[in-house]
Amino acid sequence: MMPPAQLDHVSLAVPTAAPAWPLLRTRLGGEWAIGGTAPEFRFSTLRYANGMCLELLEPRREPAFVDRFLDRAGPGLHHLTFKVPDLLAATDAAGTAGYPCFLGCF
Repeated sequence: MMPPAQLDHVSLAVPTAAPAWPLLRTRLGGEWAIGGTAPEFRFSTLRYANGMCLELLEPRREPAFVDRFLDRAGPGLHHLTFKVPDLLAATDAAGTAGYPCFLGCF
C-alpha cells in the first residue's frame, strides 16, 4: 500500500524557458518561487495561488539529461515530485506498481 503523499511540484522539460513565461506567469498567474543553475541544466519554479508549483527544466549545455529527454519525448512532463513520510515504503510501492522512481534529496 502506498503511504500518504503530498505533491510538491510538477516539472516540465523545455528547450528554453523564456517563451513559456508569458503564459505561465502573466496569463495563468504564477509567481516566481525559486530558480537555479547546475552544470547541465537550469530550473525555474513558479508558485500558484493554490500552492501548486510548476518547475521548468531547460538544458544548459549538451549533452544534458534534459537534451536526451527532449530528443526522446519532446517538451512536456518530465517528472512529479512527492513528499512522503516513508521514502523507502513509497518507492517500494511505486516500483511494485510499475512506476520508476528517482531518489533525491534537495
